[in-house]
Amino acid sequence: MAITTGTANVHILTESAQHVVARCLYFTSNGTDEADVLKVNTAALTHRTVALTTATRLGVFQSGDTVTGLTSGTTAQIVEWRQTANTLIITNASGGFTDGESIRTTVTNSTAALAASNASLNLVRELAIRSIWYSVDPDMTVELGFKGSDGAVSPAVLLSGSGYFGKNALAGQIVSNSPGIGTSADGSFYISTYTTTSAKAAYTVIVDLVKLRGYAPSGI
Repeated sequence: MAITTGTANVHILTESAQHVVARCLYFTSNGTDEADVLKVNTAALTHRTVALTTATRLGVFQSGDTVTGLTSGTTAQIVEWRQTANTLIITNASGGFTDGESIRTTVTNSTAALAASNASLNLVRELAIRSIWYSVDPDMTVELGFKGSDGAVSPAVLLSGSGYFGKNALAGQIVSNSPGIGTSADGSFYISTYTTTSAKAAYTVIVDLVKLRGYAPSGI
């Protein structure tokens, strides 16, 4: 099997409502670096949550019920009803809901009308590093980071050599210090490399990321 310079690969090994494990590979034969390359996109993971703002509501909206848009035909599972904000939190939507459309639940047969504009809002998503297995060639250093609301990627970890950071090696999860994390940031996971000029080098990083917010709990 031949491998060419610049070869990069990301493979999601496992994913659940609480976490995602991704294997990231990269090889260069001439010292070319990766520079803030997106590896795990928070918007592409499963169990993402969306807030639907309602104008009117009749009946009971309970967790786990299915809601259907009567105009769009979109279906989703209910995570929770936030009464003070007149907002329905949903997950696993099959598509997009239409502003102003009526929605109906399957189990309780309850109905609501969505707000006439900006009815759907993606909730802020945040990931944290729970553990890392890594192997990095001597001529390379690997930087792991998260994207902030300013569009920049803030480094969270620098890796060299090989080893494991995890439950027995870390005092806790490694959270991002990027601007806007938890309020308005993208929060996606990125990798950069710093390689000796013209060097041949590679890395393998397997990272276990915890879904801290913006995703539905298990059982929904």
